[in-house]
Amino acid sequence: MKLLVASDLSARSELALQRALSLADQFQAEVTLLHVVDTELPLGLKTAYMQDANSVLQESLQQLGRKENSVDVTVRVGEPCQTISEVADELQADLIIVGSFRRQLLRDTFVGTTVERVIRMSRRPVLMVNRKADDLYHKTLLAVDLSPISENVLSTAEKFGLLASTECSLAHAFVAVPQDRMAYAGPDRELTPEEVEACRQAVLPDIDKLVSTKTWAKGKPEIILEEGNAIKLVANSVKTTEADVLVIGVQGYGAVKRLLIGSVAKQLLSQVECDILAVPAP
Repeated sequence: MKLLVASDLSARSELALQRALSLADQFQAEVTLLHVVDTELPLGLKTAYMQDANSVLQESLQQLGRKENSVDVTVRVGEPCQTISEVADELQADLIIVGSFRRQLLRDTFVGTTVERVIRMSRRPVLMVNRKADDLYHKTLLAVDLSPISENVLSTAEKFGLLASTECSLAHAFVAVPQDRMAYAGPDRELTPEEVEACRQAVLPDIDKLVSTKTWAKGKPEIILEEGNAIKLVANSVKTTEADVLVIGVQGYGAVKRLLIGSVAKQLLSQVECDILAVPAP
């Protein structure tokens, strides 16, 4: 297994490096630690900055008790998000690991966060680390929408040992539609509790089929199945289950390099405080 850690030399990136080293120990994985020097820096500063960045990264590894050359440290010049994606492809990395982003309103509104841009430019899973890696993960929340990407969410969680080593919960928000919707021409009406429950029961076979495709070491997952807003459901479920990692599927729209990631995933990236594993469509 190969892990790529993208660092901007901040404290947030230190958390990402800690988690990467924990995963490396767990899976005997190779780790590459990458920092990207922006091309907009004046030419005279780039060489000195690259040397300084390399020294900072090596010092971070030493502080975490890692021997010299135990991690491949790489400093590149380029556009950060594009370079991260390119290096991940070069390495054939199984996972890109990044720290959480700064919440800068205007910057994030117009150009998106670095994390979002890495996700939409790469076809590889991206782990955004929000918390200190004091231990292995213990509780996982899997957010599914029953589209084909949901199978990839479970498979990716399985690949990284989450189904085998953690207590899992699975959350799905369903849309309740009255059976007479096609024939009903009037304004939307409120469904009765019986109709909502009928819609819930109609979804259960698909949930059971999805769950049955995997082996769950600590018993089948708790199923959280509610009508309504997916973002609210998943955010609340992270709290109620005390999940330390959330696994979600992301996908872009159109053929222009995934200019957008799914709106649910995008909002959860900024709202949820646990680590988030973003899984691309297969």
